[in-house]
Amino acid sequence: MITKCGLQAENSSITRPKSRMPQTSYDHCSSEDLRNKESLFELDLDFSAIRVYVPTIELLACCKIFSTREKDLIDLKETPILEKCDTEKLLEMVAEYREYLLNPSNRDLNLYELDNILKEKGIL
Repeated sequence: MITKCGLQAENSSITRPKSRMPQTSYDHCSSEDLRNKESLFELDLDFSAIRVYVPTIELLACCKIFSTREKDLIDLKETPILEKCDTEKLLEMVAEYREYLLNPSNRDLNLYELDNILKEKGIL
């Protein structure tokens, strides 16, 4: 079985990319946790050669929180993704992932906007 970006293929000619160190916090989130079946839900789709998995809402939110992408910041602010999360679980994950930041001084990380977003949404 090969997993990449939430897709899992069996008996496929797809090859797994060589392991690499995460380049960003987003890479850490995707390379580690998107392989853990406890963090994924299988979609019931009618495909014969692949299984499709999506991450838990908390994991998806963490991927956006630990990125520097403006689109992810917009998603955190303007979609109900944070409201749909189990807040306690999300904050535990954020605390855990914060320990693995490659560059914690990078103020472009959406992480540094999280408290304000949570307060604005009335979650904290």
